[in-house]
Amino acid sequence: MSVVQMSEPPTSAKAAPSESSPAILVARALQVLDAFMGEERAMSLSDLARRVALPKSTAFRIVNQLTESGYLVRLGRSYQLSSHLFRLGNSVVVPHQVPLREVAAPHLAGLFQHTGFGVNLAVLDGPGEVLYLDTIRGVRIPTAPFGVGATMPAMITALGKVILAHQDDDTVGAALAAGWPRRTPYTVMGRGLMADQLRKARQTGVAFDRQEAVVGLSCVAAAVLDADGRAIGAVSACGPVGRFKPEAAAPATLRAARLISNDVKRAAALQA
Repeated sequence: MSVVQMSEPPTSAKAAPSESSPAILVARALQVLDAFMGEERAMSLSDLARRVALPKSTAFRIVNQLTESGYLVRLGRSYQLSSHLFRLGNSVVVPHQVPLREVAAPHLAGLFQHTGFGVNLAVLDGPGEVLYLDTIRGVRIPTAPFGVGATMPAMITALGKVILAHQDDDTVGAALAAGWPRRTPYTVMGRGLMADQLRKARQTGVAFDRQEAVVGLSCVAAAVLDADGRAIGAVSACGPVGRFKPEAAAPATLRAARLISNDVKRAAALQA
């Protein structure tokens, strides 16, 4: 008598994780924290839920847990990032061989003393954004939507332009092709015009932002170069239009960038 072979039932497709699974909850919590990377520094629960596209009840549970864990602080009806995250962020090692922020600090302070206006240190964060590593603000600079740990589109900042000006053609081409947002009526949007600005920045060593990121704010920046001539960052000076003269501050900004570059090269040689 023949034996009938019983086939195994087909394997069902892997079920998607439920909304209460640890992986989903962690992802949602990170979404909530990422929501503060924009210009809003404090948001209500409703604003947060809308920003991350979550039901208000889900957002409440996540925000409450983040607050209890010390990652968010509640101020009235709004929430903001806690100082714990600031300390955590300052522990991040930017992927350079030399600790750029520490090396640049005395020269950044010197540029601030020389100009009397705000100064910044930043690196390229992907092809399209700059990440601010350090800033020094004075009473003569208006409130700006960037600080340590903030990011801005590279093409609307003097910092981003001068760093990109010293990158390879593929990186520049990718940044131009990706485009950038129009933040103000003065933002330069034409790719040809921007390519011309990058070429000029490579020739002169400095780039300018004339109210392209913030209305009323002008900046000049110079690149920090490593031993291979590659821009690993940039330093800038910024101030209010009418009082701050970016062309006048350009030599001091370029000098600060060169001093930082020299210290970076010396530090790299010692580590070799």
